[in-house]
Amino acid sequence: MLRETGVEIATVLTERMRRAVEDAPFKCKRSRRDYLVDVNISVGVAELEPHFETPDKLLEEADRFLYRAKNAGRNRVESKALGA
Repeated sequence: MLRETGVEIATVLTERMRRAVEDAPFKCKRSRRDYLVDVNISVGVAELEPHFETPDKLLEEADRFLYRAKNAGRNRVESKALGA
């Protein structure tokens, strides 16, 4: 949660996070041997809007964008700021 942050800035910040995870080397040890594992994330960004009656509605909106990111190929950020 990014307090006092609009959806545009939140989208930029989560895209930076997504790239940082994608670019980070993740090691997994198995049978005394290290393996590099590719890791990525998908993110749904939502902004609190006056018509959300409960906090759950905000989470539902973020979840809707998360599944849009996953369905569009994963390893993405989706939000209203991106024209969704």
